[in-house]
Amino acid sequence: SETSSSINIQTVVLNNQINIIQPASNQNMSYPATIIASSPGAFDAVTFYYQSGNVIKTIGTSTDTIDLGDHYEYKIKWSLAPKAGFYKLFVKTNTGLTSPKITVIAP
Repeated sequence: SETSSSINIQTVVLNNQINIIQPASNQNMSYPATIIASSPGAFDAVTFYYQSGNVIKTIGTSTDTIDLGDHYEYKIKWSLAPKAGFYKLFVKTNTGLTSPKITVIAP
């Protein structure tokens, strides 16, 4: 006797991630710099931050969602260079989702 079974596989796109795609981690910065975050889901606003030690400062907020078909991008111009050193960059969405931090180097 033969037994058969069926398996139903569903692919789910997770909208709960956002990452900085420009600049690259450990990149030497030049200012003004364009910072770009990318996500598979759309957000109304994405705020960009830089961190030195325990001090976090806002670079600015992007409310212009760029729909590229398979993902969304958010851009901001970082005009005012911080003092020379290593900084962590990250973004936070209007829903509270935070990206992984990347390190950049200010000359």
